[in-house]
Amino acid sequence: MASTPDHLTLKEHRDREHRVELAARRVLIGLLTLLCVLALFNVFGQNPAHSIGTGEVATLEVSAPSRLRGGLFYEGEFTIRARQEIEAATLLLDRGWFQSMHINSYSPEPVGFAYRNGMLVLDYGHVAEGDTLFPRPRSRSNRRMAAHRPRAARPPQREGPS
Repeated sequence: MASTPDHLTLKEHRDREHRVELAARRVLIGLLTLLCVLALFNVFGQNPAHSIGTGEVATLEVSAPSRLRGGLFYEGEFTIRARQEIEAATLLLDRGWFQSMHINSYSPEPVGFAYRNGMLVLDYGHVAEGDTLFPRPRSRSNRRMAAHRPRAARPPQREGPS
């Protein structure tokens, strides 16, 4: 058997009675591994919430995270299915959609923007009967925002008499 190097002693380096440091390292590595496994199963993710609203003229489907962490980029997905011809497809978004947010882009770009009664109005122009419109506003939440904001979206309605 080989002899031990001069700077190592069996009592200090192999036969230690107190293994607290080793146990603490193993617990820390175990916790980090558990955190990674939970993240893989999307326990901490921004799972989107899906909602569907039906109006006389169109059906509106909304998919967006119900909660956000500050500083994250996200995309709200709207699907407008025209049941009838829509002369001026207008999407009304409650202020909760963009409170404490930076809007980066819209895809497709709306024909017009406006604010009405504290709501963002996005005008997408003409949509033929049976067509589908997919507006996608891309935003970034501010770092110091609250986790949950109430928000609402309304499907396009027919302007004027039916």
